[in-house]
Amino acid sequence: MKLAEIDGKQLITVNPTDSVNHAFTLMVDHDIRHLPIVEGDRVVGIVSDRDLLIIANWIATWKSLTHATTAVGKKRVAELMSSPVSVLSRDDTVEHAAQLMLERRFSAVPLLQAGRLASIVTETDILRCFLDGATKYVSCPWRGFRVGDHMARTVVTGKPSDHVMPSFHLMKEKHIRHLPIIDGGKLVGLISERDLRRTYGKEIAANLARDEPSLELAIHYSLRDAMSRNVETISEEATLAEAAARMVKGKIGALPVTDQDNLLGIITETDLLKVFVEHGEK
Repeated sequence: MKLAEIDGKQLITVNPTDSVNHAFTLMVDHDIRHLPIVEGDRVVGIVSDRDLLIIANWIATWKSLTHATTAVGKKRVAELMSSPVSVLSRDDTVEHAAQLMLERRFSAVPLLQAGRLASIVTETDILRCFLDGATKYVSCPWRGFRVGDHMARTVVTGKPSDHVMPSFHLMKEKHIRHLPIIDGGKLVGLISERDLRRTYGKEIAANLARDEPSLELAIHYSLRDAMSRNVETISEEATLAEAAARMVKGKIGALPVTDQDNLLGIITETDLLKVFVEHGEK
C-alpha cells in the first residue's frame, strides 16, 4: 500500500526564520506534533513538540545567571529543528515508512512528490490504515494478538506532586513520551509530552519573550496541574486491533494496561508498529 493513499491531512509548515512562539501557536491551534521546515522548495528540517520543549531546559540554566535576560519565544525554529531530515516519496510503501520510523525513532516523516514537499505521514496515520477494512491488513492475524503479550510491563511512573522539570528530564532520559501518574498505589492520571506543551508551552514562550522573564517560573509547576485525569485504559485480554482503534479514535499515543485501577503495564503506538512490521505480511 502506497503512502499516497493515507496522507490526506492538511499540511502545515514553517520557515527557518519563524519564531518559537509562532511554531507553538501552530501546533496548539492545529493539534499537531510536527512541523516540516521549508525554505523555498526544499525541506530543510523538521521540528516536533519535543524539540520545542527544549526551551523548558533553558530556564534551569538561566536560573544561575543572576543578571541574564533572554527572549526565547522570539528565537528562530532553525535553532531547534532536526536537520538534515529523512524524507520519503508518496510512492513509497506503508511498510517502508513504519520500518524507517522504528529504526530511527521517528514518529513522523515528510513526503515528497516530484522533489517538493507534498505531505507528512505519522505513526497514527499508519495505525489508521492498518485498521481500515478496505486494506489488505484487515485479515492479518496480529489483529487478534493480546495486549498483555506485547505491552511493556516495566513502567516508569510519576506522582501528582512531582515537579515538571525533573519529570521532563526523566522522560527524555528514558526515551518515553508518556508517564502514568500513581497516587496511593492507584493510577490517577497520565501525562505526555504533548500535555506539557499544551499546558506550559505558550506560557513559557510568552514569558521568555519578555525583556525580564521570570526565571523561577518552572519550579511552581507540578504534574498535578498538567496531567490528564480521565485516562483511557485497556485490559491485558484486549486485542491489538482494539488498542489501535482506541489510540486512533482518541488521538492518544499510549494506553495504560490496568486491572481495576492497578497499573499492569503500558502499550504505545510504537509497540503496535513493531508488531505490525514483524507480522504485517503474515
